[in-house]
Amino acid sequence: MATKNLNENPTIADQIIIQILTPSEVISGIALDPDNPIQPECFDADPFKVDNVTIYYVERDFVGRNSGETEITIPDLKLQSELEEAKVVACNSPTDKNLLEIQKLHNELEAASSKETIKYKEAKAAAIFGDGDTFPAWLSTDLDNAILEHVALDDDGATQYGHFNLEWNPVGMREGDYFVCWTWTPLPAGSKFSAHQFFRLGGATQLTTSIPTHSTTPGKYDILMDRYLPEMYKYAISDSDLTKEVLHEFNRSIGDGFVVLEDLANQMVDIIDANATHESLLQLLGNLFNLKLRTDDPTLWRRQIKRAMPLFKQKGTFPGLESAMNQADIKLSKYTDLWQVISPYTYQEHFD
Repeated sequence: MATKNLNENPTIADQIIIQILTPSEVISGIALDPDNPIQPECFDADPFKVDNVTIYYVERDFVGRNSGETEITIPDLKLQSELEEAKVVACNSPTDKNLLEIQKLHNELEAASSKETIKYKEAKAAAIFGDGDTFPAWLSTDLDNAILEHVALDDDGATQYGHFNLEWNPVGMREGDYFVCWTWTPLPAGSKFSAHQFFRLGGATQLTTSIPTHSTTPGKYDILMDRYLPEMYKYAISDSDLTKEVLHEFNRSIGDGFVVLEDLANQMVDIIDANATHESLLQLLGNLFNLKLRTDDPTLWRRQIKRAMPLFKQKGTFPGLESAMNQADIKLSKYTDLWQVISPYTYQEHFD
């Protein structure tokens, strides 16, 4: 089992490290406003407690109606890193120049980030860590029972505050879209603040089948079009020049198109394979056998589809009934024979 961060394309077969950040309530005399993304975020003290961390699975209905809707932003990682560094500088020295630099990088990140609208049926809590008051996820006065790992040193070995790691093993989870939400209390008598982050969990065919996956290698086409881009367009000629970022994102979108085409070509063979086909197609594949996949476990769906033909040959028999229920994770506890008494005589009216 590999250990991955959220930005490393984790799958349901990986051990996942989730970074939990809790900025201070007061930042160099500036009150913290979670709804203002342009202000500097300082980590000059650990919070009093991290109340809870909840991971939500965004469930979709592939054959019905999805009533919920939300918009997610997929940021440019390079610009996001530069913005975070600028916020650290502005935190230590909140001058007008440093605050304007945050504004500039924030606008560039907004222009370079891609937005995606997600429609869903409901958001289900997949995992909950801490319950707020009784047993929080991390309490500064009770470190022995902490669920979160406090990261006291940064990569350079310097002391840092407000940084935590959560290790999550997604056993039994489904591939798809997730949100991690956390709430923290900076001061014992202060207000609560919250933040969230979107991430995706990929499927892992080794959990359901022994055949290799037919998905395109991540990052295969990320720099494909950069090779054909003239060098003059790879540099900014002024602070307000967004040519480099716009062309980079345009090239990435073309690369994503190549990924979609390759996945479609390679996965044609997987469409009718219950082991390898995507979860969203299992309902349609089950319709071919008139199967009603009513549980919430896609593993059971795959098992029911794979056993559909052998079970059909046992139709009308007790072993067939028992096996069919087992495939749907239903235990047959009792079976009763019912006898019907009928007359051996018949009545008929006719003409000779």
